[in-house]
Amino acid sequence: LAVPHIGWNSLEVTSGVSNDATKSSARDALLSRGALEGERFYFVHSFRLAEEDDVARAALTTTQYGAQQFVSSVQRGGVYATQFHPEKSGAAGLRLLENFLDPSGAPSRVS
Repeated sequence: LAVPHIGWNSLEVTSGVSNDATKSSARDALLSRGALEGERFYFVHSFRLAEEDDVARAALTTTQYGAQQFVSSVQRGGVYATQFHPEKSGAAGLRLLENFLDPSGAPSRVS
């Protein structure tokens, strides 16, 4: 498996149960606005977060690279982090950033 992981890859929204209402609403907004469905994002990294229990609680998305699955975005409270570049030059990246800024699930202003 080539390292670093460079290129376009897809995300899978985690289905883990969370007691964190902020995380649940963030996950719902990611799904409701369709920012991730069928979209690919650009990765450039050599390190990854494994799906350990403490990380899994904060995970919003995972990504498959070869035989490895890793956490590709996390959220805790009002802080979001991604292992990929949201690419604000593209509609999917703009929708994702909009979702992070306004997790209310309101309709997207980006087409």
